Amino acid sequence: MNFARIPTALKTAKICKVLLDGPEDCVIHKSSASSLLDRHGCLGMHAISVILNGTQRIHHLEENWTQEVHSNQWIFLPKGLYQISDLLSNDAPFEAVIFYISDQLTETFLAQIDLPETPIDSTQSASYRLPEQAIHMVRGMLTTYGTGSYSPDLSSLKILELLHLLRMQDEEVLSRCILHANGNKRKPLKPFMEQPC
Repeated sequence: MNFARIPTALKTAKICKVLLDGPEDCVIHKSSASSLLDRHGCLGMHAISVILNGTQRIHHLEENWTQEVHSNQWIFLPKGLYQISDLLSNDAPFEAVIFYISDQLTETFLAQIDLPETPIDSTQSASYRLPEQAIHMVRGMLTTYGTGSYSPDLSSLKILELLHLLRMQDEEVLSRCILHANGNKRKPLKPFMEQPC
């Protein structure tokens, strides 16, 4: 089984375009005219996947759950997630923007908000409706960024903007997801790599 280290592997993938690349975090646009199945990966940092068109099906190998994320939805994916992902196009190409969040930026965000008393109960990630302001922000990024060189600090600012827009929709769900993920210890990759496909 060949696991891609994400986001590193995506920066050179044919279906991906780096919109913003900071010293520790980045924003990547992913687009595919055809469906892509059985893509194995291990997340090196927390990520928020924003689906603009099509469906992303994520299977968590360690905890054995599957979640589908549809157009105009988002999902928080924790650092260390060993996943198999399917990108499903429909009447238009699959399209997503993924925000990869460094530990430092996660701490910055958590320090700016009132924290909930407890992390989210479930170990399974869930998908959530994307607020209208976030849709406009993400679509605006596609036309504004990725065409030239921008300050490396810009990626952190845009990621923080997205985090706060998502938090405006629900005061606690995002911060509870992050708190839960920060409390989970990463397990070794080798056992998953040795499992038969």
